[in-house]
Amino acid sequence: MWSATLKNGLRFVYEKRDASIASFCIALDAGALREGEEFLFGTAHALEHMLYKGTKTRSEDDINRIIDELFGFSNAMTNYPYAIYYGTTLSRNLDRGLELYADILLNPAFAEKGFREEMSIISEELREWSDDLTQLCEDKLFSNCFEKRRIRERIIGSSETISAIGMDELRSFYGRFYTPKNCVVAVVAPWGFEKALAAVEKHFGAWEGEVVAPSDTYEDNRPGVFAEEAGNMEGAKIEYCFTLHGLSPEEEKAASIISCHLGEGVTSILYDEIRTRRGLAYEVASRVRKERGMKLLTINVSTARENVDKVIGLVDGILEGICRGELYSPDRRQLEQAEDMLKIRRELLLEKSVQLAKELSTYELMYGSAEAVYSEFEGAGSMEPELVKRTASRILRRRSVQVLK
Repeated sequence: MWSATLKNGLRFVYEKRDASIASFCIALDAGALREGEEFLFGTAHALEHMLYKGTKTRSEDDINRIIDELFGFSNAMTNYPYAIYYGTTLSRNLDRGLELYADILLNPAFAEKGFREEMSIISEELREWSDDLTQLCEDKLFSNCFEKRRIRERIIGSSETISAIGMDELRSFYGRFYTPKNCVVAVVAPWGFEKALAAVEKHFGAWEGEVVAPSDTYEDNRPGVFAEEAGNMEGAKIEYCFTLHGLSPEEEKAASIISCHLGEGVTSILYDEIRTRRGLAYEVASRVRKERGMKLLTINVSTARENVDKVIGLVDGILEGICRGELYSPDRRQLEQAEDMLKIRRELLLEKSVQLAKELSTYELMYGSAEAVYSEFEGAGSMEPELVKRTASRILRRRSVQVLK
């Protein structure tokens, strides 16, 4: 892996892969976390949509035609900590692909034509978002257990904020946060580093703008069980939430191990007890989210309505036993196995060049280290078992539970 910083402050990360295709990802510190009090919820996501509506030299039809001509895959996504634009071309078309996206991101037309139609599309996307019951359960959970954090509101915003967003709002957000010092470009291609760097400098080097330092708000989750009804749902969704902010780097690594042991495999503690032994759920999983603005460990269970109380009783009993230091005492072999599991899952994720480009750019953006994509779990197996046990007791005590049925 190679990296460089352009004169305008844009960071560039490069990984060489010998293949007939090439991928890139342009990541900006311009996600939903940037909305704060000044911008309406959903502004970051709406801007992502509007940038494809045309540039100063290309119409929306021109952009769509070139995307179909050049790309086997292309997409954009707004998350809480970032907005990304990424795609895969034949390696011989990489330069043209970079040029197109530089034009989209650096020269938006912000034309009024088509604006309201696109906002209608976003409103439809919001309705589909609400139809995803797993996502809806999490949205309800974050809304119920946090008061100040941006994540208590959906990335996409609400029907009220979407209808209130105007073009001036989008222009202002763009001018504030779409700057080279807020940007990382990652390329995965069969080219040499110097050739790839020259292409990025050619298309992005004249971009100007300053960096705006992030200001993240964290708070402890409000403990409790929150239950709500949802439409014609036959089963039930349960999600637990635990906050991880304030942990040391070693404790964050321990949290990944703990999640592995809790619910990331068919022999994990929760899966084995709830699904295998008792047959009370068809889905049991845990997940750590270390990204800026999140810092959470979550547990998800899909079960039948009549099993909700039993499942919560079992999960609570297991978590309380872990917090008392009785049910979780990982040994060195278990830690090494968890490290291997984390590493193989990461390697499988990175097999696709476009996914690798995404991870390299977002890790460099959020953590200042693209290299952490490869080294994040290194040494997890040699951690002190007592540290992992202590960390589990610390992070699993304060739990928020959302039930959707």
